[in-house]
Amino acid sequence: MHHYTNDALMNRMSITLNDFLEDQLRDIQGRLIKELKQDMSFTTVVNLVLLGGILGSKYLKDKDWQVINAFLEDQRINIDAEGLTDNYVNSMK
Repeated sequence: MHHYTNDALMNRMSITLNDFLEDQLRDIQGRLIKELKQDMSFTTVVNLVLLGGILGSKYLKDKDWQVINAFLEDQRINIDAEGLTDNYVNSMK
């Protein structure tokens, strides 16, 4: 069994984010900084959200997968982003 710590190696890579997704990640970053009263890098936020998505993917409902599939088809997202951000930030407290 592997135990990962904050000292785990990280690979540097370049990715392109959809504008909407970047805005949401920046919003999460700002809210985490405000709520936790500590600096939070964009890289850390992206890794937290990715980890949350990986761990939580088994709990996604059919409706959630439909939103994901719609995004794959036309790069548009129709979700309550503010509500999702609030839930994510509150779970980090």
